[in-house]
Amino acid sequence: MHGRVPAEFDALDTSQAKAVLDVLPARQRDVLKLAVRGVSRMAIAERLGLSERTVDDYNRRILRTIELVRKPAQDSTTGSRLALLTRREREVLTELVKGGSSKEVGIALKLSSRTVDFYREAIIRKMGVSSLIELGYVVGLWEGRTKRERARRS
Repeated sequence: MHGRVPAEFDALDTSQAKAVLDVLPARQRDVLKLAVRGVSRMAIAERLGLSERTVDDYNRRILRTIELVRKPAQDSTTGSRLALLTRREREVLTELVKGGSSKEVGIALKLSSRTVDFYREAIIRKMGVSSLIELGYVVGLWEGRTKRERARRS
């Protein structure tokens, strides 16, 4: 899998590569940068003080992010998945995408942080993503597309 990361990343155009780097957490960016330079999995783990298993996990997450960027969820599936969310889940999603922590979202919506965490997990599951970062990226792409479509119709 390690060998796939540099090949998949190199296949991206400049704007896609920037999008991948923008959404990855710092540690995953570090793993990606070393992998692209041809550093072995074991050497990456050693340099960053990670286990090889963690490096493999990061590589899987990086590949998933690359897939999202390459084939953005700009089709109707994102809209239909958003439609699966309850009103309250959409409210929580709106606050989470703005960058609020569970505590901040809870205060804004008069919920406990544990309830916000419960909603976040349900939203992530229903949207078919594996992290809040991916969720923000997918929703951001979808919102950008719908705004452009509305502008064209006007």
